[in-house]
Amino acid sequence: MDFFNFAKAIEQGIYDFMMWVFFYPYTLIRTLIFPVATLRYVADQAGLDTDRAFEDAMRPSIFIFVSIAIGSLLVPLDSQQVAEIKGSTLGTFVASSWFGLLLFRMVGFSMFPLAGAVLFDLSRPGAVSRATLRVPFYQQSYICAPFALVVSPALVHFYSDSRWVLVLFGAAVAWFIGCQYMFFRQSAATGRLRAAGLALAVFLIGWVGLVTISLIVG
Repeated sequence: MDFFNFAKAIEQGIYDFMMWVFFYPYTLIRTLIFPVATLRYVADQAGLDTDRAFEDAMRPSIFIFVSIAIGSLLVPLDSQQVAEIKGSTLGTFVASSWFGLLLFRMVGFSMFPLAGAVLFDLSRPGAVSRATLRVPFYQQSYICAPFALVVSPALVHFYSDSRWVLVLFGAAVAWFIGCQYMFFRQSAATGRLRAAGLALAVFLIGWVGLVTISLIVG
C-alpha cells in the first residue's frame, strides 16, 4: 500500500471521527427539542448534492448508527441474556462480540424507520420505490436515533426493579410516537385521527419486527 495514500486515509478518518464527536450531540439535542423543524431540515437537505447535504449535522444513516453503537457500548447484554441466546448459531454470533451485538441492534431498530417510510409512501398516491422511500427514510432515521439510543440499553434491564428504566423507556416511546404523529400530520398532510393511527402503526410494526428478530436470534 502506498504510504502517502495511507496517511491521507488516516488523516481523513480522524477528521471524520472528530466531526462525529462534534456534530452528534448537536444533532441529538436539535432532534430532541425541535423534532418538527429537524424533519423539515432533513427533507430540504435530502434534495441537495451529496457533498453539500448535511454540512451542519449528522447524516441520517450515520446518526442512527452512532446512536445504536453508543447504546451497545454503554449497555451490552448481561450474563443472563448471553446464556439464553448462546444456544443458537446466530445467538452465539451476537453474544460473542460487540460487533455482533451492534449488527443485531442495527437490524432490529432499522425496522422502525423502514416501517415509517413505507407507511408514509403508501399513504400518498403513486408507486412505492427506492426513490420515493429515500427522504421519508432519512426523516425516520432522525426520529429513530434518539429512540434507539435510550430503548436499546433500557431493554437490557427492562425486567429489573429499577423505576428509572421504566420511566426512560416510557418517555422514549411517548416521544417517538409523538414525533411520528407530527411527521404524518405535516409531511403527509393527514388528519389527526389518521396521523395518530399511523404513528401507532409505525411503533407496533417496528416493535413486532424487533421482537421477531430477537426470537430468531434467541
